[in-house]
Amino acid sequence: MLAAAQAVGGAGDGIDQRAQAEAGERDGDVLGWRGGADGDLQPARAALRDHLAGAGDQRQLALGDLAAQPKGARIVAVTHIPLVTAMQCYEPESWLDTPHNWTFVVNGRDVLRVLRDHDVLAVLQAHSHVYERIELNGMSFITTGAVAGADWRGSFLGTPEGYTEIAVSGRTVTSCYRTYGFSSVARQDVPI
Repeated sequence: MLAAAQAVGGAGDGIDQRAQAEAGERDGDVLGWRGGADGDLQPARAALRDHLAGAGDQRQLALGDLAAQPKGARIVAVTHIPLVTAMQCYEPESWLDTPHNWTFVVNGRDVLRVLRDHDVLAVLQAHSHVYERIELNGMSFITTGAVAGADWRGSFLGTPEGYTEIAVSGRTVTSCYRTYGFSSVARQDVPI
């Protein structure tokens, strides 16, 4: 999971602060940033939930929070279940035969239609324990991997235990996956 994001600016753009991800009033809230009058990225709340187009309440909360953002506000959304992922291309085929879809938000198309009307720079996502970065229609979809890898037993589908560093500078979002030297005593990597 994402622990923190570093907003780092270039000379004179007014962005030079660390935004800490905090738990919201509603489980699954999205935390984003919006540009302030002075050009700084400020923590901003948006209730984008994993099930945005699911229950009417959740969808209305998300739409209301997104609508409340000032025009031109740069938004970084966070969701637990991935919105856009390539996992179905490389996860073991036996995992595809499950009673429910655990890989991605099933109404992702609806969510993307909502997000396209806002200045969403990136969507940070988790759940799958893999590190992915997909660019789609000007948005970065970054799946952040897992500090536990394959539940402390080794790498998961090619992603070792680690964490993702995210940097936002102006309209650019960069990401870097880093390992930290963990070694399982009974290694059982989960291969692709």
